[in-house]
Amino acid sequence: MSKPDEGVHWDYEAFWKDRNGAEWEISLEFRVKRGAVILRAIQFASRNSATSVTHAALVEFPLNEIVSDARRQEFEAVVGKKRTSDAHRGRAHSGEELQAVAEAYREAVRLGVPVQNAVAETFNVSRSTAAKRIMAARKSGRLRPSGREGET
Repeated sequence: MSKPDEGVHWDYEAFWKDRNGAEWEISLEFRVKRGAVILRAIQFASRNSATSVTHAALVEFPLNEIVSDARRQEFEAVVGKKRTSDAHRGRAHSGEELQAVAEAYREAVRLGVPVQNAVAETFNVSRSTAAKRIMAARKSGRLRPSGREGET
């Protein structure tokens, strides 16, 4: 997982039904800017040409849930291929292993997903084990002190 290049983007599509039964097609466009993922555009379109966008539909629209789902899916696509089932059972981590933890951590921060969950999923370990690996990566200098990964 290398640092993303400026201009890298992905698109996400979802469908949503409001409480009145109207169906909506949602398109999100994400871009990388200064190493962070930003939501650049939202398209909110009725699946029925007779239905117009109303204030009530926009107020009800679950934007946070849809953006979170998009970020989770992108994270899965980026790091899902790197999953391992290597439980260490007390042995020391190699520099390469700690670097992989640090990269998974930074990718999770970039995409705005929970870092312990992301590391746990990436390496197929428990959240507790993921936390220990994150601490080991910090001790080795591959991660900054807690809360500082997003700084440039």
